[in-house]
Amino acid sequence: ILAQARAFVRAISICLLNFSHVSVCPSASMVAHVEQSCQPQEWRTYFVFAVIACVGYFYGSDGAFSGLLTAGALVQLLSQVLLLVRVRSSGKVGGVSTKTLHLQVVGYVLRLSATLRFRGYTPMDYSGRYLYQCVEVLCLLTVLATLFVMHSGKYFPKASADEESYWPAGKVVMAALVIGFFMRPRLNNRVVADSCWCMGLWADTFSCLPQILLLSKRGSVDGLTAHSMATGFVAKCLAAYFWLSVYDELGLRVSWNYPGYAIVIAFVAQMIVSVDFMFSYVKNIRKHASSLSAEVQLGIYDF
Repeated sequence: ILAQARAFVRAISICLLNFSHVSVCPSASMVAHVEQSCQPQEWRTYFVFAVIACVGYFYGSDGAFSGLLTAGALVQLLSQVLLLVRVRSSGKVGGVSTKTLHLQVVGYVLRLSATLRFRGYTPMDYSGRYLYQCVEVLCLLTVLATLFVMHSGKYFPKASADEESYWPAGKVVMAALVIGFFMRPRLNNRVVADSCWCMGLWADTFSCLPQILLLSKRGSVDGLTAHSMATGFVAKCLAAYFWLSVYDELGLRVSWNYPGYAIVIAFVAQMIVSVDFMFSYVKNIRKHASSLSAEVQLGIYDF
């Protein structure tokens, strides 16, 4: 197992180095090139994530299909950590939506209120016993830490708050609560727990909108924030692939499978909202492959 873990970490390292056009045994000039193309904090974050993912796979999971949920949660944690590193290292919050972070906090709290007590919406493999919940808790703590840093005086100027004054956060939360209550699945067979999980899903779905709308006004985003959004998209794709594969099982205790269709709609909406950003992100990566910190010029829909 340790040999497989070392081989996995080495493969990840080779992929990252090849991605930046650097050989596995770089010279002094190549090392300088890497340091210019990507911040050291980002490299450390990627390396630590690779190690945690490797250890989690070999010791915290038995490789079942439902482990995709844990994999998605781990990638989401990477996304949140990248955003926290960006805010702390740059000392700027421009281009980062606080409304998105607030809705993510609501989503995590609601989902954890169900997954910490019941197993209906957790992976059925070994990771669903503790690893998945621990990763979700770490995601919540990371988002709270990011908000704490952002709302300190020197990081959060009044202009940043004015950029999102149009977003009706209270109405969006109420919409998530209503949809989650009436469209809840019955995997826990408990009204409160099932409703909380579904409410959290819809809060997470709506959380994509403020960030995209903010970027549509700015027209560009810095490299590290773009990496954070891209990894968040990958995390949503992993979770979407699992739930779209088993959605027909969500209507076993109802006359027709409206909970399954509601979950499909929620994940498809997350993909649609983010697909234009991902197109711009991939195009920028291909154009500036030698600089992972390059600013991403966006072609976001004119909202």
